Amino acid sequence: MPANYRRAVLALLLAAGACELFQDNATHFASVLEDATKDLRNSRRAIDTAYYDRIHGRDQPYDLTVSNDAILITEDLCKPPRECGRERLFMSNTSYHRNFLSVRGTFSLHRERGLVRIILAKGPMGIEVIDVR
Repeated sequence: MPANYRRAVLALLLAAGACELFQDNATHFASVLEDATKDLRNSRRAIDTAYYDRIHGRDQPYDLTVSNDAILITEDLCKPPRECGRERLFMSNTSYHRNFLSVRGTFSLHRERGLVRIILAKGPMGIEVIDVR
């Protein structure tokens, strides 16, 4: 295999892996919503369910707030969690989801681990998030 070909293949593999490496959890949540919005918009269903699992810090508890204005994920980086106060928090947020859907209300939850279930529905103004659990 020629050296230039190997370099090109390596560059493509690194670029593909970098998407997950450099994406924070809030942006990842928004991309899950974007994919679910496209699926629901192109289907005959009126309601659909999407599932979010964090890409970083899966073993750490976190707080999630989803509103029309922003998606905010607050993670406590202490081990064991919540023992060193609020000085070691990591927060990620985005408003990217406003480009393709709306959120009916504000949903806040604390999650130790596991999937977050998101219910989307077709509404009069487009796709809406109607529940987050």
